[in-house]
Parts: sequence; C-alpha cells; structure tokens
Amino acid sequence: MPFTGQSEQRPAAIRRRHAGAAHAASPWRPRGRLLARLRRTPFLLAAELPAPAGGTVGRAVHDAATLRGAGCDAVLIGPPRSVRAQVSPIGIAVLVQQRVEGLDVILGVASWERSLIALQADLLGAAAFGVGAVLCLAGSPPRPDGDLTLGGIWDVNALRLVQLLRGLNDGRDLHGIPLARPTSFVIGCQVCPGAEERAREIGEARQAIAAGVDFLIAQPVFDLDALDQVLDAVGVPDELPVLLGTVVLRGFAHAEELQHEVPGMAIPEPVLERLWLAREDGPCVGRQIARELIAGARARGRVRGVVLSAAADATASIGCVLRDRPAVAPRG
Repeated sequence: MPFTGQSEQRPAAIRRRHAGAAHAASPWRPRGRLLARLRRTPFLLAAELPAPAGGTVGRAVHDAATLRGAGCDAVLIGPPRSVRAQVSPIGIAVLVQQRVEGLDVILGVASWERSLIALQADLLGAAAFGVGAVLCLAGSPPRPDGDLTLGGIWDVNALRLVQLLRGLNDGRDLHGIPLARPTSFVIGCQVCPGAEERAREIGEARQAIAAGVDFLIAQPVFDLDALDQVLDAVGVPDELPVLLGTVVLRGFAHAEELQHEVPGMAIPEPVLERLWLAREDGPCVGRQIARELIAGARARGRVRGVVLSAAADATASIGCVLRDRPAVAPRG
C-alpha cells in the first residue's frame, strides 16, 4: 500500500488520542503585546497605515516609523483600498514589525476577497512570521478605476473569520484536524455606530463577542453619544477593550465625499458646518475635531484607545494629531 494510503488509514483511536494531546497541551490563551499594551497603557494610540500603490513598501515602512516617532503604539494595516497593484498587507505587516521597533501591528483581514481555505493559509503564514493581532472585517471591494474590474468571493463573513481564528488558536484547522502548533492570535472585530441596518450591526457585534473576540474597534465615529448608544445596545462587557476609530478630515469636500460614498459614515451637521466655515483652514479644523473626539472619549472612559485614519497621502496629519495630545497618568 502506498505511504499516502497508510497515512489516511490511521485507526480512529490514534487520531482521537493525537487530537486530544494537541488540545490538552495548548489551551486557548491569546498572547501578544497588544493585549498587554491595552491593559498597561492609559490610552492606546493607533493609526491606519495605507498600503502604498505600485508594489513598493519603502513608503509604508517610513510612514510607520514616523508614526512611531509621533507616539503611535500600533498600526492597523488593512486590505487594499485600490484595484491597482499593491503589496500584500501581510507582507507589509511583517516588514513593519521587523523594521520599526516598539510598534505593534494589527492586520486587517477582509473576508470578501478570499475563500475559507485561502484565508486559513494566509493566516497561518502570518502567524509563522509573528503577526499576532488580526482585525476581522467583512469588507467591500475597492471601487473600480477606469476600465479596471474586480470580482469577489463572498462565502465567508467576519463572524466566520473570528471562528476560524479561534479554531487556529485552539490548535485545529477549519476541518477540525490538529495543527502542528496552535496560533496565538489576538482577535478583533469592528462595530459601526452609523450602520444603516442598526439591528443587524448590533446582532453581529453580540455574536462576535460571544465567539470570543479580544477587542472591538468602533468606527467610523464622529459622535460620541452615538458611540455610547451602540455600545450600550450591544452590551459590551466592561473588561472587553474598545477602541474608537475616526478619520482626520482634510476639509469640507473630504467630509462630504466620505458622507456620501462610504457606508456607515455618519458625520454630524455641526462638524460639516465647522469644516464649511473653515474654508482653506479645513485641514487645521479637521485635526482639531480629531483631537476633541480623542479628548472626549478619554474623559468618558468607555474606550481604551483610538485608531486614526486619514486620506491615503495624508499620514502626516495623523502624526500632527498624535504629537499634540495631553499627557495622562498610567492605568493602575
């Protein structure tokens, strides 16, 4: 009998014994600096790091180092925003983690563009290179540009991605077969306070919490009252870290584009009015609005940190917001 046939025909008792040993030796214990940082840091400062277009990574590493110098604790590296050529987010995450000392990396994984098997392979590869935190996103495809077109694979949602990660942390693959070594991902999920289907958003957030996520990112947020309402409706446990996500606006035109083009983006009228009146001072006012949101969220005590995003070519504006921030006492 060929060797492959023998390996497939192991007695069921041996398979069960092997699986039991793997689970007993490696119970799920999420590890990584991010969770330790969330417990230790009074207010975590994170920023989204967009993937550079054209297949180069030098700009991403440079921007990450600049953000670290401005006081950033972690960067979120999300899925592609453009249909044009871009380096894999996993590749960027690994490079940033290797080259920028003291900076944690959160890998944003969108489930729309991968089959379950492909997602599992990517995640195991990320774990092999030491990527320790994953934000699970349902995601949506980037808008086509010109004659470019883009398809998608829609057989996995964010909750299924959370369940896949928990299984990998438990030491088993998507079919329940034991892994040689369990992963130790810190798992996050997103909740959108401005979602049009509010009941569905709340239900999915509750399912993610029940599935065992380690943190939530509430984004995009421009209204702290709306944030409190959705956190109350979800019933987020006090011990579960929540990060506030917001965008550093460049002016009225930028805010108006986001309001009309980005699902779940709810920018209050007073914010739009401030930006309209600011005219050419819009970037300055946008940074001030971000600072006010951070200060207000910190004062209310519902969130453990912030994740700042900006336009693709405006990472420097995040650095300005991070540098101009009040000091706070360490968490006891």
